[in-house]
Amino acid sequence: MKSAAPLLALLLPTSSLHAVTATWTGNGANDLWSNPNNWDTPHVPGLGDIAVLDTSSQDWKVDFTGADTNIYAEVRLSGPNTVMFSNKSVTFGKGFTATGGVSLATTNFEFLPGSGQTLIWNSTGTADLDPSANRGLYWQSGVNAGGVFEIQTGTVNVNGYALFNSNGSINILKGGKLNTSDLYTKGAWNNVNSAININGGELTQSTDMDWAGKSDINLTRGVFTVAGKITF
Repeated sequence: MKSAAPLLALLLPTSSLHAVTATWTGNGANDLWSNPNNWDTPHVPGLGDIAVLDTSSQDWKVDFTGADTNIYAEVRLSGPNTVMFSNKSVTFGKGFTATGGVSLATTNFEFLPGSGQTLIWNSTGTADLDPSANRGLYWQSGVNAGGVFEIQTGTVNVNGYALFNSNGSINILKGGKLNTSDLYTKGAWNNVNSAININGGELTQSTDMDWAGKSDINLTRGVFTVAGKITF
């Protein structure tokens, strides 16, 4: 009897068989994420891979034009300098971590935590999610329900909308700060079950806050400031 093992091996995704750590080099003719010449591996990081953007030597610009809407590599930012993300609404489907002193700037970029994923900001640097994308931090109905954005250390500024149109949560731990200008829930108002969990950190909303449906604000300890009214 012939073995089926070779056939099974052929059916397995090659990315799962050859998962690698791909480090951004920026050696391509452009700044495109989708350009394999910008990575130290023969291919753009995919499912099961780890994509590393280390700013130890310089800042990096990463343009997501033409890239998949879903990034299935785990993304890691590190180093003392800045990474700039631009030109896409991207769901980080296998995790995202920022450590060290790295900072993140965005332009025309929407940041979506993947379903069931915890995206971690644990850097003494600052993340500036700008308003040009309309929704700097976004939970989209039917796309990334249940994703978590956790601020362990450092400051995250969301200058556009921080919008829950689906279930999800933001955790702000001791040493973490979130500054927002428009944090609210939307859509199926009675069905969005999202949460802000402040456990030693700080949340500052610079305008009125519309927090409807089944959503919660849980303040264990820390600081919660709203420069206006809160509508539940």
